[in-house]
Amino acid sequence: FSPCLISAAKKTAEYFAGMTGNVLENLIPKIILKKIDEIKTNDILPKNPPTSMKSEKLAIQTDYEERLCHYKKLVREEFAKHNSVFICVPTVEDVKKISEELKKGIEKFVVALHTGKTAKKIVEDWNNISSEIHPLLIVGTGLFLGIYRKNLNTIIVERENSNVYKTFSHPFFDIRSLANVQNFF
Repeated sequence: FSPCLISAAKKTAEYFAGMTGNVLENLIPKIILKKIDEIKTNDILPKNPPTSMKSEKLAIQTDYEERLCHYKKLVREEFAKHNSVFICVPTVEDVKKISEELKKGIEKFVVALHTGKTAKKIVEDWNNISSEIHPLLIVGTGLFLGIYRKNLNTIIVERENSNVYKTFSHPFFDIRSLANVQNFF
């Protein structure tokens, strides 16, 4: 896992008075941890690495269709820069719906990550994300924020007002806050 993920988990645990391991447990699916020996650790380097990482936060307060149009434009822009995009959504149904609606024209480069898949498929998708050279659009729940790609440059938190991003057992923390940690990836 990336040192940036570990650092972000530490900051999140500190902020919410929890343990780093417990935060990581909520960011990496248990199946990945159980099958860690099957996980590829390729480092995909961007063709044009950014010279400096700047953080930009946007709040898009429009209806669903307009947000999707904005996401499509953003994904095209990031792909042109050889960067990948992660769209974090609160539920499995949101993953299915948004990935289906955004994949038109880029089907081979969209990966939907959710717990409704078999363990074998989750490991396969995780490894494909690690080894694919082309930029990817990754749509997943907060449980998959621990995925590592060096060219992952943008995280979008869809339906940010959803309470599903909050954990309801110890450690009590909010996944949205972790997505906001600067230099997460």
